[in-house]
Amino acid sequence: MIAANPANLSDLMNMTGNFAAAPQSPFLMSGQEEINGSNVKMELFRTVAKIEIISKNEFQINSVTVKNTPNRGYVFGQTTAAPPSAATMTDYPMVNTANPVLYVAENSTESPTQFLVSGTYLGNSVNYTIVLKMAGANIDIERNTHYEVGISAVSDTDCSIGVTIPEWNNGAANNQVINVPGTGPGPNPNYLTDGIRILAIGNSYSQNTMIFIHKILVDDYGIPTNKIKIVSAYLPGGYLTHHVPNMQNHTGHANFERQEFRYTCSILWTGQGGQSWDPVKLYVEDVVEEDDWDVITMQQADNDWASYPSPLTANNINYVVQYLADHSPKKDYKLGWHMTWSSSNYNNQQSGYNTTILSNTNTWIKPRLKSNGGSIFDFMIPAGTAVQRARNNSFFGDELNCAGSVYGFGGARPTDGEIDHLHLNNVGSYLGAVMWIKTIMGLDLSALKPLTVPSTSSTQYNGQVITITQPMIDHIVTAVNAAHAAPFTMY
Repeated sequence: MIAANPANLSDLMNMTGNFAAAPQSPFLMSGQEEINGSNVKMELFRTVAKIEIISKNEFQINSVTVKNTPNRGYVFGQTTAAPPSAATMTDYPMVNTANPVLYVAENSTESPTQFLVSGTYLGNSVNYTIVLKMAGANIDIERNTHYEVGISAVSDTDCSIGVTIPEWNNGAANNQVINVPGTGPGPNPNYLTDGIRILAIGNSYSQNTMIFIHKILVDDYGIPTNKIKIVSAYLPGGYLTHHVPNMQNHTGHANFERQEFRYTCSILWTGQGGQSWDPVKLYVEDVVEEDDWDVITMQQADNDWASYPSPLTANNINYVVQYLADHSPKKDYKLGWHMTWSSSNYNNQQSGYNTTILSNTNTWIKPRLKSNGGSIFDFMIPAGTAVQRARNNSFFGDELNCAGSVYGFGGARPTDGEIDHLHLNNVGSYLGAVMWIKTIMGLDLSALKPLTVPSTSSTQYNGQVITITQPMIDHIVTAVNAAHAAPFTMY
């Protein structure tokens, strides 16, 4: 028995000083006594493997039941940046979640752990019992080893699985920094001189989160304004299913616009799209081909996931990826996914939208992240996670969308009386910009300073004066850092 004096179970699980082997790996607990005050005695056995089960193609995971395991273990619905804690613990045998992360006792091929996976395939309920196999043979599940198990439906009664073994403790998916335009760990050392060029294939959700990026990079990080270029290939209300026809045959161009976000937090609009001051006919390729972009992103939106489920979504992603590879002048750009957010809790819709966003992000984006063994996306901007993390803080509550009772934390509601539950208000937009900066450049957020943008400089939300205070920044930084550390966990 090992005596310890942690403040809580999470602290105990982070204590690694008495263990030389695999000091950061999770472990099973045996002989646990009730934590009484700060005293606890228990045995710690580092005898677990990490099993990440990911649905592939048309198969959607609903639940996983673990069978035949020789020891008690724990199931965690999402990967966490730190070792598992009591707050995320669910006892075997079942976890009801899409794409779960399991911590399973090691075992041998003589008595393999079985995983009963229930889900849906082409609208039908299906159940598969699987064991881990490689090259057609059962494999041992070894301690301190990370297994990624991709499950694809073959029929209503049969499935195929693919097993890969990433490095144990590969925290890159939770602590991603792509260091544009340089490479290497930590913040890019060249950004002060090289600057950055960002292109979003997006809609009003990209507009929402990009409008403050230029100003923050200049004012708080000293990057010369002439070294920054931030542009959105914009279709109002447009998702990938709308952008693809523009790319394929120039249809749908009537509403297409090029938006460039300036230091003054204003937008230079070019394109037909109803903007009378520069009615130039543009196509996506005109914007993609205009510069050597360091970063290119694409996105959906909360309600689009429900309207256009895969495989259409997957086909659109694949088409856009190939289109960018063919048309971008710079071939070593970093490709990212911009994760959007749910509406305010109008008609109690927020939880449902969050569930949809997380489910589809886990199904269609997470497996395509290079940090998770995929081959498409260099990074994901977890703006949706950051927004929800901030909402969970009573300082903001549900006041980050335009429909908030305090419009922009000090600004006025739109004079036209429009109540917008989808888009972010000025404070929410600032939070989104900070999430972009943290993800893409890995910058120290302690450099952020309060700002005020005069109404004459802003085209955002009826030109209201924008004021971002230090207390707002402090809470925003907390939410952004939490989202950066655990992008697939909103609560």
